[in-house]
Amino acid sequence: MTKILSFLLILWLVCFQVQAQTTLYGFNNYTQYHVGNLPIIISVPHGGLVTPAMIPDRTCGSPTYALDARTIELSRQIDTALYNLTGCRPHLIICNLRRTKVDCNRNLADGACGNINAVNAWNDFQRFIDTAQLIVQNQYGSVGLYIDLHGHGKRPHRLELGYGLFDTDFDNPDSVLNTTSYISDSSIENLVHSNVSGSTHAQLLRGPRALGTLFANAGFPSVPSQSSPTTDGFPYFRGGYNTFTHTCIAPGNNVDGLQIECDSAVRFGYANRKRFADSTARILARYYLVHRNLDLQSSCGLIPLPIELVEFSGKGIGKKNMLFWKTSNEINNDYFTVLKSADGFNFEAISKIKGAGNSSQMTNYTFEDAHLINSINYYKLQQTDYDGKSKFSRIIAITNSFSEISVFPNQVSDILNVAIGEDKGTYNISLINLQGLVVQEFKNQNKLYMANLNSGLYFIQIRFENGYIWNGKILKQ
Repeated sequence: MTKILSFLLILWLVCFQVQAQTTLYGFNNYTQYHVGNLPIIISVPHGGLVTPAMIPDRTCGSPTYALDARTIELSRQIDTALYNLTGCRPHLIICNLRRTKVDCNRNLADGACGNINAVNAWNDFQRFIDTAQLIVQNQYGSVGLYIDLHGHGKRPHRLELGYGLFDTDFDNPDSVLNTTSYISDSSIENLVHSNVSGSTHAQLLRGPRALGTLFANAGFPSVPSQSSPTTDGFPYFRGGYNTFTHTCIAPGNNVDGLQIECDSAVRFGYANRKRFADSTARILARYYLVHRNLDLQSSCGLIPLPIELVEFSGKGIGKKNMLFWKTSNEINNDYFTVLKSADGFNFEAISKIKGAGNSSQMTNYTFEDAHLINSINYYKLQQTDYDGKSKFSRIIAITNSFSEISVFPNQVSDILNVAIGEDKGTYNISLINLQGLVVQEFKNQNKLYMANLNSGLYFIQIRFENGYIWNGKILKQ
């Protein structure tokens, strides 16, 4: 179900290039996603105050109800501070429900306790983070930074930066923290291997240019940092479900990140929040400049392609897709790689096209894809220089219309007809509402009875045993 939801959202966000400052809302407005254009993603799973009667208080999984008060307000002020500094905004995901109703930093079973409305909110929150990371990776590559923002009321008053490591891990010398076993358990493993500052894992955790050290030098005591390299035996949060799911700790994820537990001194009072937010914006800008050589104050940190890609488009022609792209200038352009995906998430290379090298002339390229499995296929280009450096284009989607499959009428009252045409073997049909829930399923049927459905827009998905997937939509009257 999460994949279906992601498919619908990504089709809108990525393919239609939704811009920063767009705000998307989840089920019943329980969650919201402010689309950004910086490589920074901030999520706020707690701090909401909405307590709908349709969602009972959680009792499963030894629930915690701590409010993390003012974390939503703090996140908004960080958003404003980054905009004032860079002219660009982070991706911001917020849960408006009180933690008694849902916990978006725990697994689904313990976070929603089986209530369907809480499940919807939890899924929306997680899906928004996935979508933000996809957009960041599409625009910036593997330099994204994910921050899960929390609050704590413990002493001493300080920021706790959770990198997935245990408190006792910081008692080890730097030489131990720099071993493979600790790096592989760290939520900044990708940064360890790719930073341009030459910093080791231990230095990124508590060295002179570590994030915690930058905060401490700005007047916000932090652990770990150069001044507080260990937790000194005090309680410490190493990160929760989100840190372990949405950072490079998770297999296949190349986004660095951490959980930041903010003490009450930076969360309470507008002036205190503003001071911390303004400092955070400057610190993140410096962090990116030092470790990524990205200047967030210049065009959001986006590095232009060594080519001027003036067009990238595609068109379905029968059972083939034709891709077209055009460059007006090329510098050291070795080759293009055409990448294809069935879901907008997982891409694989399908062809390599030689570039023009160095050219100031308009150059046209084409590629034909005759191996279509899905009714919607996603494509992007990877452009590689002679020195091996590469960048990605935006993602495009091509919808293929196969005449032997049709669903009618588009506006249906009682019976929806499905015409398959040539024999494709067995197939399953799913009707999906706008919340992404499958409301009806059919197998090998060509007349679907719709009278009992509520009026509104529905997505229809037909899956064949050979792997082919057809997608469409209908309006129930």
